[in-house]
This record gives sequence, C-alpha cells and structure tokens, in this order.
Amino acid sequence: MWIAHHLRIRWMGGNRDTGVTDVCHVGDVIPVAVGRDSEQHWRVFRFRCVDRRLPGVSRGVNEYRTKLWNDRGVAVGQEWPPDESTNDHLLAHVAPLVSHLLQVHNDVDSTPPTAHSLLDGYCRTEGCGTVSRAKSRGIAMGAQGGAGHPMAMTMDEMTKTERVMAAVMGEEVDRIPVCFWHHFRPHGSGRKMAEATLEFFEATFDLDILKIMPDLPYPFPRRSVRDPDDWMLVEPIDVERSRFFHQRAVAIQALRDAVGYETPIVMTVFSPLCEAMHFTETRDAFLEHARNTPSVVHEALSTIAENLRAHIQDCVDSGADGVFFALQGCTHQYMSSEEYKEFGRPYDLLALQGARDSWLNILHVHGDRELMFDEVLDYPIQVLSWSDRLAGPSLREARAKTSKCLMGGWHEFGPLSNGPEADIRAEAEDAIRQTTGRKFILANGCSVPDDTQDHWLHVARELVDELELPAG
Repeated sequence: MWIAHHLRIRWMGGNRDTGVTDVCHVGDVIPVAVGRDSEQHWRVFRFRCVDRRLPGVSRGVNEYRTKLWNDRGVAVGQEWPPDESTNDHLLAHVAPLVSHLLQVHNDVDSTPPTAHSLLDGYCRTEGCGTVSRAKSRGIAMGAQGGAGHPMAMTMDEMTKTERVMAAVMGEEVDRIPVCFWHHFRPHGSGRKMAEATLEFFEATFDLDILKIMPDLPYPFPRRSVRDPDDWMLVEPIDVERSRFFHQRAVAIQALRDAVGYETPIVMTVFSPLCEAMHFTETRDAFLEHARNTPSVVHEALSTIAENLRAHIQDCVDSGADGVFFALQGCTHQYMSSEEYKEFGRPYDLLALQGARDSWLNILHVHGDRELMFDEVLDYPIQVLSWSDRLAGPSLREARAKTSKCLMGGWHEFGPLSNGPEADIRAEAEDAIRQTTGRKFILANGCSVPDDTQDHWLHVARELVDELELPAG
C-alpha cells in the first residue's frame, strides 16, 4: 500500500493528527500515499519532499502523480481506492520512477534537469502514457504506454518553476521569466503575509516568482542602539519560540499549499550588516562603533548571522526554494572595501550557509551608486539582482563579469512605475538585447514605490508575453 524511499517528508497540507504517521515512518518520502484519516476512513494524502537538493525529484513525482490522478479522477480527500487498477498502476510505476529520478540526480553535479526531461527519460524506457501540458497548465494522460511505446511529452508552456529553473541554468525558455514587487503591511501575521503575496504575485499579476517581502521584521527594536554597550543586547534567537521564525514559516507553508510546485518561492532576508545598521540610531553611529569598538560589533554581527543562518534553513525546510538575500552597506558611498570585507562579507557567508542546498538564491546588491559589485560575484548564489539602470553596472557589463543568472532590466522609479507603455517595452527589449535572453530574469532593480498604479504593472506584465527572444 505504501511506496517509500529514503528522504525526509513534511505535510503539504491537511491535518497532522491523521492516522497516516501510524502507518508510515517519518523520514520516508511518499510520492503517492493513501492512509486512514482521523475517522479511520482511507483517503488520498499529499506529501512533499523537503530535501531541496532534489527539486527535480519532488517536481517530477508531483507531475506524474497529478497526471495519474487527473486521468483516474482521483481527488485529494477522496476515499480510496476508487478502483483496483489505479492502485496496481501506482505500485507498478511510482516506486521505479523515484528510483530513476534519484539516479539521474546522482549523475549530475549541478542543478538537476527539469521535471519534463527527468520524466521523459524514465518513461522512454518504462512507458507510462502520454503527457501534454496545455496552456491552462492542466495535465492530461493519453493512451497507456508500454514496452516499445515510448512516452511522448509536448510542452506548450513551461510551468513557472521550470521556466525560472531553465533561466538559472542558461537553458532555453518559452518566454522571459518576470518578477516585480513592492512592500506590504501584514501586521505581524504570516497568514496575512501569504495572502498579500498570493494576491499580488499570483492572482493579480501572474508573476514567475513568489517573493515574500521582509515585512515581518527581525525581532530587535529599530534605531535602539546608541552606545557600544547596547550591542550586548543582541542575543541568540530561540528557534522554537520565536514569532519571527514561526510567522515567516507560516507564510511559506501557506503559499506552498496554495501553489504546489508550479511556482518558486523565495524569502527576502536582510544581511547581518543590513540588520545591524537598522538597529543603530543612525548609520553613522554604526560606523563609529565599528571603527572605535570593533570587538562588540563583531560579536553582535556573529550572533545576527547565526540567527539568520538558522532562519534561512528553517525557511528552506518550510518549503522555500531559496532566499532573496539583500545586502545594504555594500557600497563605497557608505564604507570602504576593506571595511566591508571585515564587517560584511564573513557574516554574509555565514548566514548564506542556511541556503546551501537551495537552487534559487538571489543576491540583491542594494544601493543607487558605487556598488561593490565585483566584490560579491563569488558569493554562493545562483542569481544577481541590483539596480542596473540606476546604479550600474549595466546588464551587458555584468554579463562580461559573471556567468550567473542576472535579474533586472527595469528602472524601479522609471517607466515601470510611471509609464508610458512604450518606455516600459523599450527597457524590457533593451535588457533582452544586453543579455541575449539567456540566464536572465526580467525584473525591477529594487522595490517599486508602494503607491505605484497597478495599471503600469499590468502593462508591464502583459507585454512580457509579446517579447521576442533572440534566435538560438
């Protein structure tokens, strides 16, 4: 009845008190699972893999399961089994599929291939029907395959996860991935944060990345550090009791339940130096403390970095695909390169250890001029974000410096937030020319003003579907 492999699992949704855990061992991955609910009825349950080093596995299993369920008319919550042939088919195909996905992953050193290519390789040998992805993103199953009848996969439109993953890897995309954002006011509630994020990124603008904004702040009073001794008030966070940890995890889990694996989710996290600057009465005061009493500042930064490392790991375990890691102070306008190497870089790298197994880590270098861009090109991330139109370097100049995926193209205070349409299109087309459309995500350089008219954002999103990609 149960099909299991050795990966960790967490609930994707539903009630943790069901009888499922009485039957299966926590620590297994169960791509398709049935079990008894709290009333002892057999029902279909959904589980997800949280080993983020294997996104292709969880994505591939989810797609195959959805294909099978759609064909057989099985719904989550439906009593099981609807017929014996469905159960036999699960036992015959799903366990070998997981084995295949794991083996393929073990054979590659970098980000795994997309789910479509993983499934195609398995089904080319084993035969498991025909999958076609329609524009509505629905999955339909055709005639049953078998030996000598390979599975044919036609992808008319990528899912958002496939599109962004392809962009990160430098593979061909069906269109340029797009994202833009501004801040929300969730009033300390992870659920409200999730609702606002889903409404803006998914329901209203249909963007390719769900970016959870940093509007559930780090738990330390802003502008409260006046004297060097005040840095000793920065303490380790109790992971189990922290509202900061819990509410951000609530937001991630609610979003993952809502969008499944169709859309990537990233959590915005400020760097340790950025948080420390928020704690001080003024930014000048931080520099004064760092230069005159560096030991207490280093101790505080170390504590903040370790808290953020644990927080980022918790975000990934809760279902995030990575972090949007925002650097502030990484500019010659504020401090020297030597000072950033002392008070910024080591603590950035410590915090980012929490995201080491994620596939979508975005480094945002914040500032409007004199960015220390070259100094952070070796950070362990997959995507670089900065205000290319405002601060520079240009996308073309950045492409000459790094092979990482680039994110930008729209001036956050320019046409994207003010119009007209022709200028929004012109910036987007220019960005594609600068990057050749590969390893590129079209986005604002930083947050657009919160009072930006939805009209211009709708215009921007709609024209993305019309943008032409360079041949080859």
